Amino acid sequence: MSSNLIKKIEQKKWISLGIFLLVDLVQVLFVSLLDLNSDRALIVGVDFSRTNPLVSVSLFVTIAFLQIIMIYGVALAMVRRGDMKQIFPEYDSTGEWECTYSRQELTEWTRSAAKECGVEIDKIYLMRSPIPNAFTFSLPLFGSLVALHSNLLDLLAPDEVRAIITHEVAHIRHRDSIVQIILRMPSVFVDTIYVYVYLRLILGIMDSLLVSFDIIVAGIRLAVLLGFILISRVMMLVSRIFIKKAARYAEMMADYLSAEVLGTKSTINALILLGQRVEALSAFTEEIRWLHGLESDNTRGISGSELKRLVEEFPARTIDEEQARLQAPKLYLKQKLERLRQVYALRVDDEIINDMIIPAAKDLTEKRKKEHPEAVQKDRTIDWRQADQDGDFRLSTGEIQDLIRVLRENPKKFLFENEVDANILMLDHPDFRRRVLFLADAFDVERT
Repeated sequence: MSSNLIKKIEQKKWISLGIFLLVDLVQVLFVSLLDLNSDRALIVGVDFSRTNPLVSVSLFVTIAFLQIIMIYGVALAMVRRGDMKQIFPEYDSTGEWECTYSRQELTEWTRSAAKECGVEIDKIYLMRSPIPNAFTFSLPLFGSLVALHSNLLDLLAPDEVRAIITHEVAHIRHRDSIVQIILRMPSVFVDTIYVYVYLRLILGIMDSLLVSFDIIVAGIRLAVLLGFILISRVMMLVSRIFIKKAARYAEMMADYLSAEVLGTKSTINALILLGQRVEALSAFTEEIRWLHGLESDNTRGISGSELKRLVEEFPARTIDEEQARLQAPKLYLKQKLERLRQVYALRVDDEIINDMIIPAAKDLTEKRKKEHPEAVQKDRTIDWRQADQDGDFRLSTGEIQDLIRVLRENPKKFLFENEVDANILMLDHPDFRRRVLFLADAFDVERT
């Protein structure tokens, strides 16, 4: 069954990519035939006698070339970030190594996964981050790169880390990054033309109102602008839906290869723990935003930099969302008081700050519960921890089978609260429920 299922998923991936490409090519043809003439009431028209395909081709090639330069620029900027540390093939041994696993282990696991998948890995990086993640990209001349977030290593056991590494290496094997880059080139060309048409129509409307004083023509041009925006937005939305769909199928194929190499138990446990960490971080940031909103003079939300500093203070191994909600007021108040001490030179030591925080945090937690007694939508989620009979935060094969049974009995429930209201069509990754059930189907976990 597994071979038939993965063939079906791969087929759906390529069908989605094909539809995406077809929609984009239709848009490319459409914008290439447009003729903009301010002497016409509509401005936008099609005039084959004035349409020069060489102009469109030249513009497309120019935009594609600039896009390639930008992609390589982003890649170089990424690897040169201060929180990125190369660990293979070059390594700076002067700094202190602060990681759960050694550099040798991470290098060996990654190169072993590459060998299993039949690919070459040119560079391995460790990224200091409180968010559990990993990513990869492969570019001609730049090489294939795997980057692991430090929080990923804080949370997972060795076999689970290897499962995530294999998942990322699978993306290189399937050439997902190169395919995505090539397929997105027409979209950038189309978007550029759309923006140009919008501007020409807006200028035409302004000309009708302020120069010609012709309200009727201005109204016609406004209607054309609104219609053009509607049509272009719908086409772009359809295109985006199918590229996202293809990305989700690519994730499932990478999950499959990971489970094939490391086993379903390691892969499923890794996915669940990453999802649970994200759940805790989502609960934490939600509480921080609520706390920030209590300040009457705050007309804007909390800044990204301030939120980032708080997330970095969040304990690296905390995966329980209730604990995250309890931690939020303590860390928020601590940062505020330390900031006051720094700016105004207040003579307040850490012990006094802690004495002030504890009772205040307790009161804020009670206030939050009273204002939002049903903040957690447990009726729409399944708590995977109920299947964890021994409470070790790892599911055995039998416990995974119990979880899968519950998931099948509750087809409308998600694994994590932060996925409940997410727009599934616009996500790059399938929800965790779907990923777990896919692996269960692919490897017939319920009968093992």
